[in-house]
Amino acid sequence: MDKTKFKMITICLVRHGETAWNIQGRLQGRKDVELNNNGRNQAMACAEYLKKEPWDTIVTSPLKRAKETAFIIGKIIGINDIYILDNFIERDFGSASGLLYEEKKMKFPDDAIFDEEDWSSFEDRVAKGIKFLINKYNNKKIIVVTHAGVISSVLPMISNGEFKLKGVKLKNTCINIINYDKGKWKVTLYNYDVMK
Repeated sequence: MDKTKFKMITICLVRHGETAWNIQGRLQGRKDVELNNNGRNQAMACAEYLKKEPWDTIVTSPLKRAKETAFIIGKIIGINDIYILDNFIERDFGSASGLLYEEKKMKFPDDAIFDEEDWSSFEDRVAKGIKFLINKYNNKKIIVVTHAGVISSVLPMISNGEFKLKGVKLKNTCINIINYDKGKWKVTLYNYDVMK
């Protein structure tokens, strides 16, 4: 019997704040790029938005840009214990990591990056992370600070394809809220820009 069918959880998926590579249009993947000053301001604005209601814990990807975003949010909303979960690390783009998008198109015109993380393996890793949260944090409200690739994997997965994010630009520190109740998912907020 799948015990997750009897659980409830609210997950707020937050994309990390801006980095210099975001501005340049570089594929970051697993490259450990730090936030820039604007990214830190975005994280503070995100925290101000989130502190309007109570949250139980914060989980983050291990990469610096996500961790710093998570710790800024935690400091402002009063959550000191931040949990790092590798399931929510960005997809590994292999040899394309660090390239400008134009450079990637030239080097890999058919998108066949031989050493990137396979999409199905990536989705499976992220799905296991979501399942872990459901089992560990029943009846809780969780903030997960992660990456555009992870969010672009989760939303179509839990909405049976209703949210198709191919070509959609997820804003830095955008907020996406998903609710799980007795085996069913609902997206209640999508790509909300805290800076507008």
